[in-house]
Amino acid sequence: MRYQIVECCLVYLSRKLLNLLLGSAGFCTAENAVAMKYSIVQLLRWASDDDMDQYEVYEQCCDSALFGVNLMLCIANPATLKTNKTFLRDLFQVLNAAEVIQLTKNMAENFKVDETLMSQITKTSAPRAGNAIRTPSIAAAALLISEEYLCHKQ
Repeated sequence: MRYQIVECCLVYLSRKLLNLLLGSAGFCTAENAVAMKYSIVQLLRWASDDDMDQYEVYEQCCDSALFGVNLMLCIANPATLKTNKTFLRDLFQVLNAAEVIQLTKNMAENFKVDETLMSQITKTSAPRAGNAIRTPSIAAAALLISEEYLCHKQ
């Protein structure tokens, strides 16, 4: 029972944090992303009592906030994508295209969004032969991000 309560609380906190990031560009800075990532990791360690199996379960409960924060970190430092080749593919499995657009738009108000990252988002979200994970609407959303929010920052 304890684990279910903790999982529900983590899911709730994760959605609240993501909604805060989606609703306020002022929170979407690289400094805040680092602080949020550290805080989430510390919370997960505390809740799991350093039990790695439980940590992984709790980490899944915080997927939406973690992916949102990690997207902000990738925008702030696109080189981080080299260490995690599957991040963009996994991103669109957790966050929908509208959320990715809004987070990118919010980050673009505080930080110049890298063209290479936008290209990678567009390429990753494009439909692949034999792989139905991506939809044309996600590819269109990624293209919209790259055109609307990147071009006006140059």
